[in-house]
Amino acid sequence: MVLVVLVVFIWVDLGEIASKVDSIEEKVANLEKPPKKPLEIIETKPTLEAEQKAKKKQVDQNSIIAGEPFPSLKFKDLNGNTVNIGRLKGKVVLIDFWASWCVPCVAELREIDALYARYGSRDDVVFWAVGAQDERQAAERFAATSSYSFPWAWDPGNAAFDALGTRTVPSLYLIDRQGRIRLTHVGYSVDEGLEEHIGRRLAELIAEPPPGG
Repeated sequence: MVLVVLVVFIWVDLGEIASKVDSIEEKVANLEKPPKKPLEIIETKPTLEAEQKAKKKQVDQNSIIAGEPFPSLKFKDLNGNTVNIGRLKGKVVLIDFWASWCVPCVAELREIDALYARYGSRDDVVFWAVGAQDERQAAERFAATSSYSFPWAWDPGNAAFDALGTRTVPSLYLIDRQGRIRLTHVGYSVDEGLEEHIGRRLAELIAEPPPGG
């Protein structure tokens, strides 16, 4: 008899709880819902790849910078000797800033080496592949183990790289016999035909008369 009474009480309590839950859910459902806000469209910044492509396009459109001298920068070759760009007037100079951790840089170096094979033997043409934004040991180790034949250099403290106001590797510069910047190329893509493009510009600069000529 006692067991039956307990079961009845438990059943009654559960019924009351269920009734209260239903009541609460109904009240919640009847609450005034806040109006939906219109969909907000947020403009996102371009990706790094898009920024590099846009920057490269802009640079290519303004590749010839007549009359603007290349700064008289200094860096070190891998033997520790100082290279002074200001003393290279009268020569056509190609400088490429690169880093061992930069995949586009490493890919670009193949085309730089192909250009060096074509023009590097000339006395009036100078090539430098300058390690920047990198650990010196990493850049030197890469240079020592590569099969490339162009001259390597190191930019201590990124002084030369920073002086140019560039923040992207690879960055390539062509300098004419007057010491003026004639082409700046930022970034690299395998399908852009860098060797052909830079090779054509090199040939044009080589054909120009020397200062006072």
